[in-house]
Amino acid sequence: MPGLTGFVFGFALIVLFCLSLSDRCCARLNALRPLRAAGDALHRLARRRYWLLFALAMAAALFLRLYRWPNLPAGAQCDEVMSGVDAYALALYGTDRFGTSLPAMLWGWGYGQQSAFLAYFSSLFLRFMEPSLVALRLPMLLLALASLVVLWDFARRIAGRGYALIALWFCAVCPWHIMLSRWSIDANTFSLMLLFSCDALAAGLGRRPMLYVSMALFGLTMYTYGIAVYSVPVLLVALAAYLLLRGKVRPLQLLACVGIYLVVAGPLLMTMAVNTFGWETMRLGPITMQFFSESERKQDIIFFANEPFFQRLFGDLTQYLDNTLLQRGFAENFSVRGYHTLFTFTGPMMLLGGLLLWRRRRTGMLRGEACTADGLRVTEGYILLALMASMFFAGLCTVGGHIWRINGSYFPLLLLACYALRFICRRVRIFALPVALMYLVAAVGCGVTLFGERTLGDGNTVTTRYGETNALIAARDLPFEHMYIRVGDDEDEFTAAELRVLYFHGITAAQWRGEEPLPSGKMYVDTYEYWGESDWAFEYDVEENAAYVLRPSDLETFDAEGFTLMRFYDGALAYPTQFMPQDLLMEGGDAS
Repeated sequence: MPGLTGFVFGFALIVLFCLSLSDRCCARLNALRPLRAAGDALHRLARRRYWLLFALAMAAALFLRLYRWPNLPAGAQCDEVMSGVDAYALALYGTDRFGTSLPAMLWGWGYGQQSAFLAYFSSLFLRFMEPSLVALRLPMLLLALASLVVLWDFARRIAGRGYALIALWFCAVCPWHIMLSRWSIDANTFSLMLLFSCDALAAGLGRRPMLYVSMALFGLTMYTYGIAVYSVPVLLVALAAYLLLRGKVRPLQLLACVGIYLVVAGPLLMTMAVNTFGWETMRLGPITMQFFSESERKQDIIFFANEPFFQRLFGDLTQYLDNTLLQRGFAENFSVRGYHTLFTFTGPMMLLGGLLLWRRRRTGMLRGEACTADGLRVTEGYILLALMASMFFAGLCTVGGHIWRINGSYFPLLLLACYALRFICRRVRIFALPVALMYLVAAVGCGVTLFGERTLGDGNTVTTRYGETNALIAARDLPFEHMYIRVGDDEDEFTAAELRVLYFHGITAAQWRGEEPLPSGKMYVDTYEYWGESDWAFEYDVEENAAYVLRPSDLETFDAEGFTLMRFYDGALAYPTQFMPQDLLMEGGDAS
């Protein structure tokens, strides 16, 4: 939010929390008949119209995620396209784009690998759908929408239905989850699968089959992001020790849980061992545990970083706090400018909610209570705190803890903030009104910003290439025999551009590798040609049936009479008018 408004809202929340801490202040405020009557009316509304409020929260969530989807955010982020290309190969052949059979981890950029979960999940959709922006972003959208219900259920198990409704509304309108839903970035599945796993574990405390389901989900979480390797085991050890000591699970049940987790996560863990010790690539049936000879990811862990340990630790801590409690900075893939991830004024509530939940859970535990007086369940509260602690540990251990790398922290932070908001609303019921109004103002402002032109500019970067993406999509339906694509000089930009071509033009892995011809009968390398930005201008021939995916500056060199020229924000497409189908002549951009 604008700096002053965010500061005022944050200060107001702190004041409301401090007033709620004072028994004397609460008694005096609740003794005022008009305030008490209004607060009781709000409480009755929430209790009697609970499912209506639930439905309204889901409706708000759907609108904020589906309006202008999938075209907003602009372009196609290089990592999401990379997952799409590998997903298409997995759907067709059961291999990645290089022909590796069922890899436990994907090659990615070579120097940096890519997690495999999203690609495998997306491959289920690409069995029945053609590669498109819809097919690219639909799997993540469905997972994110499911996470709203799972978050509600997890919060309900922690502290009841009222807390769950607050958490649902918060998540429905919070910028981080909105952007998570709209992008299809593999790393974001880490936070989603962690949530699913913890909710299943909480359910498993009462229904044993769900305990084993949670272990399978924790195992799958290992395939969502490299950080899972040193955060999920820490979380599981903390949970196992507590549940065993408290008699929530028996030793044989714990052994069964360990077995399920290792079976599911085994190929990923073995892949990590292969790369840690420099072993040769291994195979278990069709599953490949690959050695990545060019990998540099080891340096992303603080213990192997090329700088003094404590200097790096301090840097990671300050960056983590900046992106969480202080809610500073901006990342186009994970936040909305001016509102950050969980709203700029929520930071104090995360800290205060965490301290309050820890204190009340500890008091209840020492008293031998399963549930505290305010409805907090002791064991479920521990699961939340253990999740938060393990994600904080992961944030400290990960070099450069930007939002991308600490995304596993945001669900527990959200729940801790909502616990503080719940405390405020329970102590003085009328306080629910100013709290709701503040977040309503923030949600409306966030929505206006999200759907404004500024977001288009913010989201259009060298990693997303809005214009290039739209030009390639428009060119897909042209009957060209040759295509020239202008790309950045950086090797990663070339890779990203080629991945967009492969995905949006539906080129199979076998065609890309030169093992099969394209539908035109020509080979891939004879059809697509890439020109760096530092290369000379295109030597076009109006008589050649060739499409040109360009930068706008390239249009100046083209004959406007012989070519149909289309501009797409910072990208462009040129195609000889004599070959242009009439029904496509004016589609796909601003033709000139």
